[in-house]
Amino acid sequence: MKEKKFSRRRAMRARVSGLALALFAGILPTALAGSAVAQTASAYVDSKGNPVTIEQLRQAGNDTVAFLYEGAAADVPRPADMDIWPSGDVYDSFNIQPVTPIADGEVGMCAVTMMGQSQGFNIVRTSPTAVGSYRDVTRDFAQTTPLVAQTRYDQQPQFDNGYMLTRPATTADAADALTESGRVQVVGADAGYFTLAMDGWGDHYYVNAAIGEMNQSSRLRIATAEDVNNFRLVLRLDSVTDVDHSVTAMNNWTGWWAPGYTQAPSANFTVTYEVSNGVTYAIVEATTIPADTWATITFHGRVPADAYVAGGQLFSWSAATASFPNLGCEMPTPRWDETSHFPGASVSLPNVGDVIPQGTTPAETTVTAASIDWATTTGTTTGEVSIDAATGVLTTEVPADAVPGTYTVPVTITYGDGTSQIVDVIINVLPVAAYLDTTVNQGETATVAAPLDQAGNAMPEGTTYAPGTDVPAWATVNADGTITVSPDATVPADVYEVPVVVTLPSGEVTTVIAKVTVVNPNAPAYENGTVKQSETITIPTPANPDGSAPPEGTTYAPGDNVPSWVAVNEDGTLTASPGTDVAPGDYSVNVLVNYPDGSTATITAVITVVAPVPPVGTDPATTASVAPAAGGSSLASTGADASGLVWFAAPIAFAGAALLFTARRRGQRDHN
Repeated sequence: MKEKKFSRRRAMRARVSGLALALFAGILPTALAGSAVAQTASAYVDSKGNPVTIEQLRQAGNDTVAFLYEGAAADVPRPADMDIWPSGDVYDSFNIQPVTPIADGEVGMCAVTMMGQSQGFNIVRTSPTAVGSYRDVTRDFAQTTPLVAQTRYDQQPQFDNGYMLTRPATTADAADALTESGRVQVVGADAGYFTLAMDGWGDHYYVNAAIGEMNQSSRLRIATAEDVNNFRLVLRLDSVTDVDHSVTAMNNWTGWWAPGYTQAPSANFTVTYEVSNGVTYAIVEATTIPADTWATITFHGRVPADAYVAGGQLFSWSAATASFPNLGCEMPTPRWDETSHFPGASVSLPNVGDVIPQGTTPAETTVTAASIDWATTTGTTTGEVSIDAATGVLTTEVPADAVPGTYTVPVTITYGDGTSQIVDVIINVLPVAAYLDTTVNQGETATVAAPLDQAGNAMPEGTTYAPGTDVPAWATVNADGTITVSPDATVPADVYEVPVVVTLPSGEVTTVIAKVTVVNPNAPAYENGTVKQSETITIPTPANPDGSAPPEGTTYAPGDNVPSWVAVNEDGTLTASPGTDVAPGDYSVNVLVNYPDGSTATITAVITVVAPVPPVGTDPATTASVAPAAGGSSLASTGADASGLVWFAAPIAFAGAALLFTARRRGQRDHN
């Protein structure tokens, strides 16, 4: 065989050494070619021409299977269900069932059943005393795993419940034929690994033809491309046939039907006979059968002349078990790669494992995935996971507010016979970096802290950071994710965006934005002042919001439209002296501030002008002066309220009178 090189995708999964297979084949005789009596596909008759039901044929086949295992060693795997003989579908001839439960994704011990049942043409008999005959058999059911040269043996094995037979991949296999586990499934077009085929004919040999007896012959063909251990086969001829026990060795025949193979040593085989429930079975056993070898054996029996008629049929069945160290029996295991996604992502994962079986019996293979309880920034959200069994694609949606974490989704594959396995699918929610907003003063340096994920935790170790596009010249993105910002006084006060390229340890790349607000720390403001007409006040130098003074060297000058009664002093103080001609009200005073770095700003002080308070008893609106007393001088009215002076003068006058009275009394005493 010409070898083809390939790259093995992965090491083959662990196998169970010594996998045992049970293979079954049965034949029906056929009439001579050109016989005028044709057998229809649905009609079966016994040797006497009486109708035979499919169930009767199946029962004989199942009895053969039962006898096979009755005499087999205790460690030979037995099908869990012995009612496995096919009923009419050619693709039912290769059956596989678990002997014991198979662990998820592992190769296990199974009973692989290959069965064959052929419907033959009718026996030709020219007279009741003549010897009947038939030349060959047709085969409704597959009797072999492929590779036999003849297309009549090349039937595709099918596993009703969805299981499969596999072998390790070799250099002879094309790379595209390999599965991820490094094994190849044994299918119809694959190189054959074990052949169990039966021919059949009837004639006058080995019998007493003079009395009309007919011979029933059944030739067994065995071929294997694999080493076979513990081979055991049982064969039964028709119930009316007396089995000849004289055949005790394999035939030295020809292997034309298995080109490239050599004959297996006959000494490896033993042939014995045993009766069970009135049926005689021929038993063929071999401890080993070498790889790439073939073997044949032909069994004969006498059919009494009165046991058959023209148009009748004869039947035979066989069943075999063997151990194949290099073959595995397993559940097809679909798989989905572990993937990582950002919040809000739509997840669509292809099946990268075995194809999900379709059309299995007695039920369809189903694939169901458990729901996911997503952890979010606000609690927990349940999400559905769906799988298309035909395509194997798994889909789900990651919530937009999902927090980082690893989620395991159990996927249950239930095969046609009800057995199942669970495959875990891993979905990771990735962290999304987020910076806190930062404020920095012009002319100062600040550090933006490294970003946190959406759950408020530090980004995973190994995350890298790099400047994005159009990073401000005064911002530096550091390797640890922090950002150093140093805007000078020429950077206008505003909100700026600093793009940062974040690369996660798993390779995902995103660009996030850090917002930096640049403020002018020199934002002095005046205190508002109130002044009366004809009075003067001084408003202090403006101060920054934090109470600090503007930088040393700052100068001040009048701005636009400064009132004439306001002076802007060099130290920034304001002197306000409104006259009586300045109407009461609020006045804005614009002051130009010149900073040492050359920048400027215009700030505004608000000064409120109020009118003086008039004296008591006067009408400030009409009284301009007060008339003097006789012999006195005139005082111009100040507009002040004099009512308070009356209350002040009265006590003084009273006190003066009291002092005068006291002085006079003292003088009188001194005089006396």
